[in-house]
Amino acid sequence: MAKKKKPRRVVVKWVDSIGPAGGYWKHLDDFDPRPPVITTRGFLIKKGKSYVVIASSVSRNDVSPGGIISIPKCSILKCRTKR
Repeated sequence: MAKKKKPRRVVVKWVDSIGPAGGYWKHLDDFDPRPPVITTRGFLIKKGKSYVVIASSVSRNDVSPGGIISIPKCSILKCRTKR
């Protein structure tokens, strides 16, 4: 059986969505509508046509990653591989 490649470590800077806390009606003066810019560090698990999947941790055999997030590519500002 061929040895599975270890996932690459990546740093992704991306724009997230935001809504008012509690999800209720808010006066616009009480809500900052600017989308936050997020930096996520982790392991690249999968790269799809329109998304990337990153895990914050991986097991030795890479079977059960933890802290998984899927980020749409249209939200990504920058993605770089870490050594």
